[in-house]
Amino acid sequence: MEKTKELILKVEKAFEQDVEAFQKEAENLLRFKKQLGDLTKDFVSSLEPKLVLQYRIGSLFLKECFKYLTSSPEEVIHLVSGMEFEKNLFILDRLEKVEYRASIVGAKADVKDLFKKLIEMDEKYGHLLLAVFHSHPFGGVAGACPSGIDRNLQENLEKSGYKTIQAVFSRDGYVRFFSNKLSFEIEVYGKGVEKISEQENEKIFKLSEIKG
Repeated sequence: MEKTKELILKVEKAFEQDVEAFQKEAENLLRFKKQLGDLTKDFVSSLEPKLVLQYRIGSLFLKECFKYLTSSPEEVIHLVSGMEFEKNLFILDRLEKVEYRASIVGAKADVKDLFKKLIEMDEKYGHLLLAVFHSHPFGGVAGACPSGIDRNLQENLEKSGYKTIQAVFSRDGYVRFFSNKLSFEIEVYGKGVEKISEQENEKIFKLSEIKG
């Protein structure tokens, strides 16, 4: 009887060890499956053509925006809307004013009024939110650098699926268009605007008639 009990305990222990080994093996297989799936997804994504958004804007409209945004010593903010001319080709041609709180060093849109404007643009007119423009109180290329608040806003827009970029205007006519992860190109039609530099997520222009 004692030997039978001892044998049963040995078999039970061996079975438990086999089950434990199987569970570990299953966990390793699931981990490998996930890694393989991630690699496959990355590989397939690398083969797909990268989405590059196209924006068009006129030099007169850009100058109009500059005048409005620098009309006060405080930072000023406004929305820009327009139509999708072709798939992923957007025309920036409509200035949409929005309520905001401003100071010399910052401007923050009123969220309630912002969403009211977005709904009105979309449902009433079929226009999209394409850009957010605002001014900084400084000059030079560095004066048009986005702040942490600007980057956070852009992150929220991109996570929400908006094909929206931003532009920061310095007091002496520099304009920096930027995104966080969206690849984009922007072309300015007309005279009076000089392209300074171009990167995948950033384009810098200078309004040539504006003096420091």
